[in-house]
Amino acid sequence: MLPVVRVVVLNWNAAGLTGRCVESLLRTDYPSERLEVVIVDNGSIDGSVPTLQHRFPELRIIENGENLGFAEGCNRALRDLDGVDAVALVNNDATVEPGWLRPLVERLQSDPSVGAVAPKMLLADSFVTVVIQHEGPGRVRVDSVAVDGREVLDRSLPGEGVVSPPHPSQPLRLHREVADRGELHVPVDTLPASVTLRLSGSGLGSVSIGAASADGSGDGVALDDAFVETTVVVPGPSHRRINSLGTGLTPWNEGYERRFGERDSVELVSEDVDGWSGGGVLLRAQYLSDVGLFDPTFFAYYEDTDLSWRGRRGGWRTVTEPASVVHHLHGATAGSSWPGFFFLNYRNWLLTVLRNGNVRQIGSTIGTAWGISWPFARRNVVGRLRRAQRPDWAITARWLRVAVGLVPTVGPVWWSRRRGAPAVGRDRSEVPWATKRLLGSIAPRPPQSRPAGPLVVYVDVTETLRAGWRAGIQRVVTRLVGEMTRDATLDVVPVTWSPLDRAWRRLDREETGRLFQPPPMRNHPVAPNPPTGGLRGLLGPVTRLGPLKWLKDEIRRRRALRDRGPEVTDLVLARFEPGAVFFDPDASWNVVDAARSGLLPMLRAGGLSSVAFVHDVLPMTNPEWFDPNLARVFEEHVVAHLRAGSLLLCNSRHTALEIGRVAADMGLAAPRTLVVGLGSDARDLTVATTGGDHESTPVRPEIAEALAERPHVLVVGTIEPRKNHTGLLDAFEKLLADGQDVGLVIVGRLGWRADDVGRRIMEHGEYGRRLFWPSSVDDAELTALYRQARVVVVPSITEGFGLPVAEALSLGSVVISSAGGALPEIGGDAVLRFDPADPSALAAAIHCVIVDDDAWSTLSERSRHFVAPTWSEVAASVSAAVRHEATSRSASTPT
Repeated sequence: MLPVVRVVVLNWNAAGLTGRCVESLLRTDYPSERLEVVIVDNGSIDGSVPTLQHRFPELRIIENGENLGFAEGCNRALRDLDGVDAVALVNNDATVEPGWLRPLVERLQSDPSVGAVAPKMLLADSFVTVVIQHEGPGRVRVDSVAVDGREVLDRSLPGEGVVSPPHPSQPLRLHREVADRGELHVPVDTLPASVTLRLSGSGLGSVSIGAASADGSGDGVALDDAFVETTVVVPGPSHRRINSLGTGLTPWNEGYERRFGERDSVELVSEDVDGWSGGGVLLRAQYLSDVGLFDPTFFAYYEDTDLSWRGRRGGWRTVTEPASVVHHLHGATAGSSWPGFFFLNYRNWLLTVLRNGNVRQIGSTIGTAWGISWPFARRNVVGRLRRAQRPDWAITARWLRVAVGLVPTVGPVWWSRRRGAPAVGRDRSEVPWATKRLLGSIAPRPPQSRPAGPLVVYVDVTETLRAGWRAGIQRVVTRLVGEMTRDATLDVVPVTWSPLDRAWRRLDREETGRLFQPPPMRNHPVAPNPPTGGLRGLLGPVTRLGPLKWLKDEIRRRRALRDRGPEVTDLVLARFEPGAVFFDPDASWNVVDAARSGLLPMLRAGGLSSVAFVHDVLPMTNPEWFDPNLARVFEEHVVAHLRAGSLLLCNSRHTALEIGRVAADMGLAAPRTLVVGLGSDARDLTVATTGGDHESTPVRPEIAEALAERPHVLVVGTIEPRKNHTGLLDAFEKLLADGQDVGLVIVGRLGWRADDVGRRIMEHGEYGRRLFWPSSVDDAELTALYRQARVVVVPSITEGFGLPVAEALSLGSVVISSAGGALPEIGGDAVLRFDPADPSALAAAIHCVIVDDDAWSTLSERSRHFVAPTWSEVAASVSAAVRHEATSRSASTPT
């Protein structure tokens, strides 16, 4: 029987990467009953937890509540191993091949002395080789490498002839330099690719690609003691390179990833190695029981080298298995650019050797540490002081911090060494206070664009969060974002405009939870006029003027910044990632302090694409129905997208034609439109909320009792002029006057210019008896109302789509709809139509389906054959359009 394997994935503010990793793990070719995937969240401050819960409701998520680092974070999933035979660790910025696990399991089972099996981890990027040839004195330095306009120098790998001397004053900064001829392996996304290199130096240099360099061909580029920039087009092919195949130790006992940067080969064989990487490994449960878990003191880096070494001291072997393939986005979640890397890397290196090394190894390590730290202190501090110059403490200060960090940790580590192979971390443990103090505040890294990574898609959900309800556009935004997060090719980043920060920021946990689990849709009853007397009544108008208003708003803003949690500041976006897509599906014209007229040109200049979802253009075609200020900002919003050349996703052919007419009337270029429609998962929602038992649906008793005695009509939609609730009430009253015993349920909030309709409903003689306007309705109750209504009516004068039509028909309800706008397009012949300008026609249609069972049965049969796309299908179309837009933008961006 195959062993039970638990796979542990650690997340920290990176739900997009973690979701991508977990999706690949769930496709593993291994019996599901023998495989357990566990996500550990390390105190994420963004929306990671609700996002992952929404995406993987069937998986166990361990919430640590704070950032415990990789070591203790993983330990929280390694202590309860009863019934588990082996544990696999996989970095959240990695993905696995479907057949990755079986070779590891077979290798582990082949020899009881094997405690760990390391897979072949490949760098997720594909590479091409650029050859730099230099003639002249000294070296030529590579200052920048960009692929299709995207900087990739940090991810380019030095090959033969390229040296990497350290920067004289910037910690861990390495140069890329070539004396005569050197190869640089550059990550690319698609081919052909434009590779732009900026070189500095003097003399004569030339650049050529791949095999063309063998005979020294290539165009010469003159260097003038400053720099030159040259672009070459790489036709391909690309190749893959290795991230690691187990780990080893240098002569001075630093851990390193074996075969890092080597070209991938099918001829690799299994080998015994010094250790394994925590980014991808299969560990025997007995190994962990004997040797112990990660040392929480390490926090991150070298915790795997330490545990590997402790395993060797305990008699366990580590072997590699090249048949198991893991793809790693190297440095996607951390790396040498993180300020805490220097401290943890060098402190933990010394701790690892002190715990596990012999006297010779300890001496060699201390000598090496002195040799790589003292020269910088001598040159940058002592030498400068001798010359009466300001010292450069950048590197020396970091080494001093390493020394300080060793003081409280050397004793416990040395003591664990004296006890033999230590059982570190077996009991619940915390990260030592000294480690936390020296690390300081750790801000989460914002999403990053990478050629081999998921496409970053920023989705503005500001208005949906601010609205506090889910009707119309907000329902569309919620469903689209929820489904798009399931796409492993995208890193969907919901963002909101923060007036407090005057900047964009990612959502926090509470906001993301509200996005995925919306509150009930609340109606807005007609409110009384606010009191105007007293001091507030006198001062209010004054403080709404000019400088006084600015001062009042600024005082409120600063007070709110002071009162909110400091961690929210870490979610503020300093910039949008080049190569990403900004998706605008919300009613974002209401966010006037983040107007698209200024935002979209900035995004374009920054290398982003923009995509907008057009629900309708009614404030431009029928401004009389709307508040004048709303009509004005809406027009500015639409025009900004038209002028920016955004891809416009339209919910219907009618909307696409309308936006085309608007652009033509304004003398603007024809818009790029794509019709994607809207979805309906109403049948799935019924099963999920009621178990398929329609009789147990949660309609509130007062409505259920009143409507059990009579057929009733359901209307869903915001109460506003174009929705034609006035005509609906006229028809309802005509039915009652004609002796028809019928009920009416109205679901929808009170919108603009509809106070008179709101009062008419609440003051109606049948209100609470035959006429109901519930104060709030959640999805479960709305579904129940759809199913129990005799007929669903959509009386709108016009609609850009008409979501209630699709929802009602998907549930098998009988629908009467007006013929306005896109409504005939949505319902087809499954719907009975009427003229919205004629309340009598609506009353006759309702009367027909109430009293004529044959007419009702005919419409009911048609609705049962109606098939609307699901939201997952709609989201897949939207995601495909977004990906295509990003690819098109990248291909057309000049370099």
